[in-house]
Amino acid sequence: MTRENQTRRRFLAGSAATLSSLSLLPGGAGAQATAHTIAVVNATGDGPAKYRFSVDGEVEKTTDTGGAPRTFASLDDDDTLSDATAEGRVYGGADAYRFTGEVTNWVVEGGAAVYVDGDAVDPDEFPTSSVLAITGNGEYTFAVDGSVEKTTLTGGADLPPASLNDADDVDGGAVSGSVFGGTDAYVVDGAVTDFDLDDGLTGYLDGTVYTGPADGRGDTGDDADGDSGSQSAPELTFPDCTSVQITGTFESASLELLVEDDDPETTPMEQVYEYDNADGATDTTVTVPDGEFGPYQVVEAASVTYGDGEETRATNPDADACREKTFPAVRDVEFLDCTGVRVAGAFEELSIEVLVQDDAPQTTPMEEVYTVEGDGTEETTVSVPDGEFGPYQVAERATVVYPDGEQLDVANPSADSCRDETFPET
Repeated sequence: MTRENQTRRRFLAGSAATLSSLSLLPGGAGAQATAHTIAVVNATGDGPAKYRFSVDGEVEKTTDTGGAPRTFASLDDDDTLSDATAEGRVYGGADAYRFTGEVTNWVVEGGAAVYVDGDAVDPDEFPTSSVLAITGNGEYTFAVDGSVEKTTLTGGADLPPASLNDADDVDGGAVSGSVFGGTDAYVVDGAVTDFDLDDGLTGYLDGTVYTGPADGRGDTGDDADGDSGSQSAPELTFPDCTSVQITGTFESASLELLVEDDDPETTPMEQVYEYDNADGATDTTVTVPDGEFGPYQVVEAASVTYGDGEETRATNPDADACREKTFPAVRDVEFLDCTGVRVAGAFEELSIEVLVQDDAPQTTPMEEVYTVEGDGTEETTVSVPDGEFGPYQVAERATVVYPDGEQLDVANPSADSCRDETFPET
């Protein structure tokens, strides 16, 4: 997992000295050559400054910092030397090493400042490796197509210190182990080809949650844009009744619509408008063209695909209001009983023709009209008040006038039976 944006400059490139692979041992083949000193100092004093570096020559621990700001380096059991690789942590002082050859790899965490022969250097300018850390409770396996080694570093993640124990197995590029309340970590060079964790475990790659090769970060520990971490779901918002705004990287979008026309026998209909983000836009508004499926359209929900086939979906929170605003109002008149009607659609005026009878047969039946003005309500129930015109009343017909001039005239289909049950016998 060599980071592509690291400059592959050798450790002392540009300096007057060029190190060759010389032995530090007395009497060795390069005994007359001068070794150099690396000192790692905790520059911030906040927590341990952790480091790991490798050379292509020899390396050994020393108490001499080679002219770094701290003149004395400690010899701690926390620091390890394995072949030509040194790893350790500095709490408040300094660690120092004598080495020959060239530094081939650097990994630094925390507030570590690095000095070579007393001169400050920037380890970020040199080749580095990724750190894969696993924490929680459970067992795990993973594989890489390069090299992998145990480490106490955590890749910058805020985790319990990583342990080194024999219970975890590294066989070439294949690793298996278990964690129970702590952290295991590995320095990795190459692509992770397999990654399997128990549910109680969480993986971190270079300090960011890692779910496996499918998260798209390739063999560098970074995604295609150089940003660590798996791709987040795009954000979906609905600026109006026929559009969705998509913020974030995505591949395609599906807008779910409810469609009405002027034929009540065929509506409402459900339709889907598909959009392919061929241009790779990361902030775009997708609008359903006017009349795409019918004269009245409302986007009810939208879903997008992104990343490695992942999908996210959101519903339009204003769908009810959009339907009320967009769809044509349903207009209808229905008799509910012998004196009441239900009117659908906001109307201007309602007239109910009423046949009235009382206990004086010579004066009845009488025809009266009960009139009501609309108040803009989409659905209204109106009943002729008891005794409005007489003791016995039957609504015979209703006429509704709507604001656009449309008029509905409906007879009471139960008028005959209403008269029989309402009016007194002659």
